Amino acid sequence: MNATLRFLMWGTLPLGALLGGALAQSYGSRTALAWCAAGILAVPLPLLLSPLRRMRDLPAPQDEDGADAAVHGTSRDTASAESDERPAPTPAG
Repeated sequence: MNATLRFLMWGTLPLGALLGGALAQSYGSRTALAWCAAGILAVPLPLLLSPLRRMRDLPAPQDEDGADAAVHGTSRDTASAESDERPAPTPAG
Protein backbone atom coordinates (compact mmCIF):
# COMPACT_ATOMS: atom_id res chain seq x y z
CA MET A 1 0.00 0.00 0.00
CA ASN A 2 2.82 2.38 0.83
CA ALA A 3 4.40 1.81 -2.58
CA THR A 4 1.09 2.49 -4.31
CA LEU A 5 0.55 5.73 -2.41
CA ARG A 6 4.11 6.85 -3.10
CA PHE A 7 3.67 6.05 -6.79
CA LEU A 8 0.46 8.09 -6.94
CA MET A 9 1.80 11.03 -4.96
CA TRP A 10 5.31 11.26 -6.37
CA GLY A 11 4.25 10.13 -9.84
CA THR A 12 1.94 13.09 -10.31
CA LEU A 13 4.65 15.66 -9.56
CA PRO A 14 6.15 15.55 -13.08
CA LEU A 15 2.66 15.85 -14.56
CA GLY A 16 1.96 18.92 -12.43
CA ALA A 17 5.29 20.44 -13.42
CA LEU A 18 4.51 19.81 -17.08
CA LEU A 19 1.06 21.37 -16.74
CA GLY A 20 2.46 24.36 -14.82
CA GLY A 21 5.13 24.89 -17.44
CA ALA A 22 2.58 24.72 -20.24
CA LEU A 23 0.36 27.25 -18.43
CA ALA A 24 3.30 29.57 -17.83
CA GLN A 25 4.41 29.27 -21.46
CA SER A 26 0.93 29.97 -22.82
CA TYR A 27 -0.47 32.55 -20.39
CA GLY A 28 2.48 33.86 -18.38
CA SER A 29 3.98 32.97 -15.05
CA ARG A 30 1.60 35.12 -12.96
CA THR A 31 -1.43 33.40 -14.45
CA ALA A 32 0.16 29.98 -13.90
CA LEU A 33 0.84 30.83 -10.25
CA ALA A 34 -2.73 32.09 -9.82
CA TRP A 35 -4.07 28.79 -11.22
CA CYS A 36 -1.70 26.93 -8.88
CA ALA A 37 -2.98 28.88 -5.86
CA ALA A 38 -6.59 28.24 -6.88
CA GLY A 39 -5.83 24.53 -7.26
CA ILE A 40 -4.20 24.33 -3.84
CA LEU A 41 -7.16 26.12 -2.24
CA ALA A 42 -9.59 23.74 -3.97
CA VAL A 43 -7.96 20.58 -2.58
CA PRO A 44 -9.84 20.48 0.78
CA LEU A 45 -13.23 21.33 -0.77
CA PRO A 46 -14.39 17.73 -1.38
CA LEU A 47 -13.57 16.85 2.22
CA LEU A 48 -15.23 19.97 3.64
CA LEU A 49 -18.39 19.39 1.58
CA SER A 50 -18.63 15.67 2.34
CA PRO A 51 -20.70 14.16 5.18
CA LEU A 52 -17.44 12.99 6.76
CA ARG A 53 -17.02 16.39 8.41
CA ARG A 54 -20.30 16.00 10.31
CA MET A 55 -19.66 12.41 11.44
CA ARG A 56 -18.98 11.96 15.13
CA ASP A 57 -19.11 8.14 15.35
CA LEU A 58 -18.18 5.38 12.97
CA PRO A 59 -21.03 3.33 11.50
CA ALA A 60 -21.86 0.06 13.29
CA PRO A 61 -20.07 -3.03 11.95
CA GLN A 62 -22.13 -5.41 9.84
CA ASP A 63 -22.39 -9.20 9.93
CA GLU A 64 -21.58 -11.31 6.89
CA ASP A 65 -25.26 -11.30 5.90
CA GLY A 66 -25.28 -7.48 5.92
CA ALA A 67 -27.28 -6.98 9.14
CA ASP A 68 -26.11 -4.58 11.81
CA ALA A 69 -24.17 -6.38 14.52
CA ALA A 70 -25.37 -3.80 17.06
CA VAL A 71 -28.99 -4.86 16.44
CA HIS A 72 -28.18 -8.50 17.18
CA GLY A 73 -26.06 -7.59 20.19
CA THR A 74 -22.99 -9.40 18.86
CA SER A 75 -19.91 -8.22 17.14
CA ARG A 76 -17.03 -10.18 15.71
CA ASP A 77 -14.61 -7.61 17.12
CA THR A 78 -15.82 -8.02 20.70
CA ALA A 79 -16.05 -11.81 20.38
CA SER A 80 -12.51 -12.08 19.05
CA ALA A 81 -11.23 -9.59 21.63
CA GLU A 82 -12.70 -11.67 24.44
CA SER A 83 -11.11 -14.87 23.15
CA ASP A 84 -7.72 -13.18 22.72
CA GLU A 85 -7.53 -11.85 26.27
CA ARG A 86 -4.19 -12.62 27.85
CA PRO A 87 -2.81 -11.55 31.20
CA ALA A 88 -0.68 -8.45 31.13
CA PRO A 89 3.06 -9.15 31.20
CA THR A 90 4.74 -8.55 34.53
CA PRO A 91 7.85 -6.36 34.63
CA ALA A 92 11.07 -8.33 34.82
CA GLY A 93 13.36 -7.52 37.62
